[in-house]
Amino acid sequence: MVQCLEHSVCDPVGAPPPPAPTRIPHSHQVVLVTGASSGIGLATAEALLARGHTVYGDARRVDKMAGLEAAGGHAIALDGMMETSGTGPYADFAAKTKRMFEGAYEDPKTSSPPSVIADVIVEAVEAESPKTRYVAGAQARTFLTARALLPDRLFDALIRSQMK
Repeated sequence: MVQCLEHSVCDPVGAPPPPAPTRIPHSHQVVLVTGASSGIGLATAEALLARGHTVYGDARRVDKMAGLEAAGGHAIALDGMMETSGTGPYADFAAKTKRMFEGAYEDPKTSSPPSVIADVIVEAVEAESPKTRYVAGAQARTFLTARALLPDRLFDALIRSQMK
């Protein structure tokens, strides 16, 4: 005789229900962090390791990730990325974007330490139900407010003006 249980699972009568799917507790996740050799990536990898997560960090410069490995992380090399990074039809846009962000990192009025962003990432990794978006950084709320209030074209023009 066969008895159907919840969720259309049918087992012989008297058989124990199937085991629940194995789930890694939020207190211990396996995480891949890109750009883990410096900045936000490194700060995120270090924060996750400090909280007991297993961290794999990738970067172009594996030689800069000795500290990550010493802390218990795993370094992964991104072979071949140096040859293709910043080339192709979007090279000019990528260069302008890079210059814009490099300047922002140096200005204490518009930048946040990497640890601020890393803390928000750790919060998302450990959340039972992560949010779709997190607000973090010195100018995040200003940009979100501008995005909400300005018409698309004006907001786009504002962003483009910052990329010169």
